[in-house]
Amino acid sequence: MHNGPNYQIKNSYEELHQWIAIKGLKRSNKSWNLEFYLRDNQNPDHVRVELFDSIIG
Repeated sequence: MHNGPNYQIKNSYEELHQWIAIKGLKRSNKSWNLEFYLRDNQNPDHVRVELFDSIIG
C-alpha cells in the first residue's frame, strides 16, 4: 500500500520489490503490475494506492 504523495509512488514500488526478494520470490517482468487507487484520492499530495506485482510461481 502506498500512502503519500503521488510522485513518491516509485519508493513504495522499490519497497515492494525488496520485500518480494526477501521472501525468496521472483518477479515476472512479462506480466502487468496493478495499481488500485482508492476512492478518497482527491489530493495528489496524499494518495492511497494498493500495489500488486506479478510473481512467478
